[in-house]
Amino acid sequence: AVVSTQSTGDKGKPQKREGLKMETEETAPTLDAEFIDVYKGTSGVIMMLDITKYWTYEYVQRELPKIPLDIPVIIMASHRDLEDKRSVLTEEVQQFIRELNRPAEAAEV
Repeated sequence: AVVSTQSTGDKGKPQKREGLKMETEETAPTLDAEFIDVYKGTSGVIMMLDITKYWTYEYVQRELPKIPLDIPVIIMASHRDLEDKRSVLTEEVQQFIRELNRPAEAAEV
């Protein structure tokens, strides 16, 4: 199974229910990554970050600790060809991974 951070998102957006003749303020319930175990049955996770958009690295920092320790994780960076616009440093990501202090029996990151 493939889990995409962009397709699961953090929180669902409530949708307005529309009737044939009128629009109501009632909203339909949403299912999102906070309510669904997106890692159930997962063999591995690939997390992508855009080196030109720091918020994508912050997302990886926030979400990586939520991944169960028995699931291997690959962190990939895109837009390596835009080095002049880089806002995420390779060393910064490497240090973050080292400082996770995952147990020895945990899957690799």
